[in-house]
Amino acid sequence: GSPVQSVFEWMTLGQLGAFTSSSDPTWAEDDTQRPRKKLDLPLGRPLGTFSSGQQQKAALLVALAQRPDLLILDEPAASLDTVVRREFLESILDVLTNVGITVLISSQILTDVERIADWIGILADGRMLMSEPLEDLKESIKRLRIRTSGRETEIEHVPGAIRTIRRGNEALVTVQDFSTARLEEIRTLFPDGVDVQDVDLEDIFIDLVS
Repeated sequence: GSPVQSVFEWMTLGQLGAFTSSSDPTWAEDDTQRPRKKLDLPLGRPLGTFSSGQQQKAALLVALAQRPDLLILDEPAASLDTVVRREFLESILDVLTNVGITVLISSQILTDVERIADWIGILADGRMLMSEPLEDLKESIKRLRIRTSGRETEIEHVPGAIRTIRRGNEALVTVQDFSTARLEEIRTLFPDGVDVQDVDLEDIFIDLVS
C-alpha cells in the first residue's frame, strides 16, 4: 500500500499537511491548493479511505509541498490498474506544468514513460545504453522492413543494425543513427524494397538490450 496510508491512514489530508508543516521548514501550504484541486483530493476524509490512485496523488501532493528541486518517482503508478494509472499520470503532467522542478521517473512500464517523459535514459546491467531527448531517440532509431530476394546473406551487414528478425524473404532490421543518407545506402544494397517504420519506446528498449 501507499506509505501515506500505512503511516497516516487515520489522518485527513488537511491534518497531514498541518502535521508535516510543523516539522518541515520548507513546507509551503499555499503551494498545495492548486495541485490539490487539480488532483481532485478531498480534505476531510481519512487517508485510509482513499483509493489506491488517491493515495498516490496524496503522496505526490506532500512531496510537492516541500518545494523540491528534484522529485524522484520510483514506479509511481505500478500498483494501479490501467484506467486509474492513465488518470494518475495525466494528473502528474497537469500538476507539474510550469512548477519548475526536475522530475526523475524510474519505471519498467515504458508506455507510461513515453507518455510523460521528455528525456529518456535506458539502463541495462548497470550501463547507460542511451540518454537523450525522447523525440531525438525516436528519430534516430527506426525499424526497416527489407525485402531480401536472394540477398539473405547480406542482411547481416546492414549499416547501423542493432537487431535483425528474418521472415522468409523479408527481414525486420532495427537501425540506430538513422538518417536519409543511411536509408539511401541501405536501399542501394536492397533494391527490391525497404520500408521505414516508427518504433515505440518499448520496442527500442527491447532491441537495445537484446
